[in-house]
Amino acid sequence: MATILNAVISQFPISKPSPSFQFHNRNHVSLSSKLSFKSVNITTRTHKNPSSIKCSILDKTIEGLRASGRGYDAGTLGYKTDTGPDLLHMIHGYHSSMNEVPGKEGDDVLSKLRNVISSLMSEERYQDALEINQWINNWKERDEMTPEDTAREVYLIARVHGVSSAEKYFMKLSDAMKDERTYSALLIRYMDARMQINAESFYNKMRNAGYASDEISFFTMLKFYEDLKDNEKVELLISKMIEENIPLSRHSFNIWLWSCQNQESLDKLFKQAQRETTCRSSLDRFSSIAIMYNELGQLEKAQDCLNEIESRITDEHHKFRYLVGLCDQLHNKQELYRVWENYKSVFPKYSYDCYSSVIFCLFEMDDIEDAEKIYEEWLSQPDGSDSEDIIEELGNDDSDSDSNSNSNSDSDSDSDYGDVIDEPGNYKRNYLLHCYVRKGLFKEAETFFNQMIEVGIKPNPFMWENLALLHIQERRISKALSCLRKFFSARGKGWETCLPSPKTVRYILEICFEESDDASKEALYQIFEEARISKSSVEYLVTPHLFL
Repeated sequence: MATILNAVISQFPISKPSPSFQFHNRNHVSLSSKLSFKSVNITTRTHKNPSSIKCSILDKTIEGLRASGRGYDAGTLGYKTDTGPDLLHMIHGYHSSMNEVPGKEGDDVLSKLRNVISSLMSEERYQDALEINQWINNWKERDEMTPEDTAREVYLIARVHGVSSAEKYFMKLSDAMKDERTYSALLIRYMDARMQINAESFYNKMRNAGYASDEISFFTMLKFYEDLKDNEKVELLISKMIEENIPLSRHSFNIWLWSCQNQESLDKLFKQAQRETTCRSSLDRFSSIAIMYNELGQLEKAQDCLNEIESRITDEHHKFRYLVGLCDQLHNKQELYRVWENYKSVFPKYSYDCYSSVIFCLFEMDDIEDAEKIYEEWLSQPDGSDSEDIIEELGNDDSDSDSNSNSNSDSDSDSDYGDVIDEPGNYKRNYLLHCYVRKGLFKEAETFFNQMIEVGIKPNPFMWENLALLHIQERRISKALSCLRKFFSARGKGWETCLPSPKTVRYILEICFEESDDASKEALYQIFEEARISKSSVEYLVTPHLFL
């Protein structure tokens, strides 16, 4: 830890009166900011209660970080700045405008040290974080301390020495050192300790002091009651927010939603959503309420939500996509057909994503027969200009995704597919094949593929990739590799530089590693070599970190 303090402060020298002390550590380390550090002299200002740091404790901290491997990698100290869902950090971020004025002498040092404290807290090293925070507070003049400093101290004292010690510290603070963050720091510790009476009493104290008047303060208590599964208190607190005209964030709304255990509570939620004026938030809320009504068997109420959504969307294309996606979640085939027929009446010439969306939903509803009927209707339609635009999308569709086919996937190649030569209707056939594979309907997929071959349809590369995915799911790696080889041999004009999805290659390699199948792994690289795939493309296809 001495090294950390030296490292940070060495970048921003502070000229202060004596006394002074030295940390001796010749290690050369670097933080994620890529700055270099060496051992330096650190000078502190004189105080009535001068700070003191035990080098052995601080050095032990850094050694502990190295030994544990957390926040340390190959000689580089890379501390996390994301501390997760901790409410304390959420509240500090919410009140970031309260930070000290930039440019003040020493503020850069303190900023770096606070980052170290946050990192230690994320690693649950509260004792070490408290030690540095106390050093900061002792180093600064008392009138220069901020509520953020004291809030962090309250939280860390409660973590290290218990809530009662934090209470005593809090009571000694002047009013100038207290704000929403300071109160929230102690409130959160009450919550963590499940001290409901103390938490509620302290929260009322916050409100009386004028520090619990915004949404974030209410959310803190809502989260507490959610954890306690106290649905009545959640509804009571929500009622206060509505009464005081405090807008409900998405997080607060979701807590209220999941606390609703009956139709009466949902009805209140529905009426509140009707008052919403923001289109996007109201659509999402009506969708969530519709799903809840559907689970309770209140199908008419769920339909009312769909009607509200439909009335609030003016763009017909957006309306179709949104409602089709919701019908899929509700498994409401009747409503799906109504939306589909209405869309067709508005747009006689409908595009690829309209048919594919409906087919996808019917597959999700396990209505394969109707999905095949829609496909036959689609196949009978003349190919439009959109066929060229979606060839790549079909080949690179993520089979693990829960979203429907109208979401755009990233390109796996930089090539232009504008001049692709392909069998008429192949992109439609490939989509149905993809749906079979995604649903795990192996027999249907193989039958469909073989029927195409029998009638003289030449499969394009991505159809071979879909067949490879079918064999991968069955762990038939030799057949999957055969399909991958045919993927490259099927690359005609316009397809010369197209590549399979990296995920397809990753799946093959994962099975090879699991089964210690070095022969298949070598065969995969042999296929790449035969297809004259560049080294950079092979690296792109096989590098695991691309999928993190």
